Amino acid sequence: MHPVHEITRPTVLPAPTPLFRRLLDWLVEVDARYREARRIEGLTEERLRDVGLTRADFTRR
Repeated sequence: MHPVHEITRPTVLPAPTPLFRRLLDWLVEVDARYREARRIEGLTEERLRDVGLTRADFTRR
């Protein structure tokens, strides 16, 4: 005889608090800026000129 498996529903998490949500949004924004800066740093001088930028147009924080 085969065992009977009970189907379980996924756990529903409570909505995040406004403070937690703002913190999470801030972290996502900081991460996006960091990743974009790393992509720009990896561009060659020729590619930067193609998009109208120079190394002097941005500084690493």
